[in-house]
Order: sequence, then structure tokens, then C-alpha cells
Amino acid sequence: MLPKTQNINAYLNSYAKDFTPSDGSTRQVWERKRTHEMMQQPNGEIKVSHLTFKPNGELIAAIFTQTLTNGLHQLTSIKTLDLAEINGNWKILGEDEMLLSD
Repeated sequence: MLPKTQNINAYLNSYAKDFTPSDGSTRQVWERKRTHEMMQQPNGEIKVSHLTFKPNGELIAAIFTQTLTNGLHQLTSIKTLDLAEINGNWKILGEDEMLLSD
């Protein structure tokens, strides 16, 4: 198993350099926030289901149900990731989330 910081770096590297956070913040602010959240949730579990892909010109939208469990808390949402192939790797350009339950 990779050390937590390497897992976080791999996660952050799945996002394109020009990723636009849905909350309107800069990528730098978003990275600090996500890193802090992930360090605070050492035993969180994410389950993905109902994954579909929809082409949209040069992009592909990945749409799925995500269930995040951390201790006694569980959040279920529908997520959409806008993906682009950049230098032979698929990167996330944008994401949207609709909360279903908490």
C-alpha cells in the first residue's frame, strides 16, 4: 500500500492542470482543501456504481453514482467528470456533483 501522501499526489495528478473547481476557487486553493480533507479521513471508503461514458466532441463525460463512507457518515451523490486526453493520459477538466442522501 502506498503512503497516504503518494495516494493524494496520484489523486491530484488525475486532474488536468487547467481543472476548474465547481466552487469557483483556483486549482491551488482546491488542492489545499482536498489534501486537508483527505488527510482528515484516513479510513474513508468510496464506492462507484452505475458508471457510464458519454462522448461530447473532444471530451468524454463519465457519469456515476458515488457513495462515500467515513465512520458513521455516508454520502451518496451522482457525479459527472469531464475528461480529456492530454499527452496520452485521460485527465479531469471539470466535475459536477448532485447530492442524493447524507
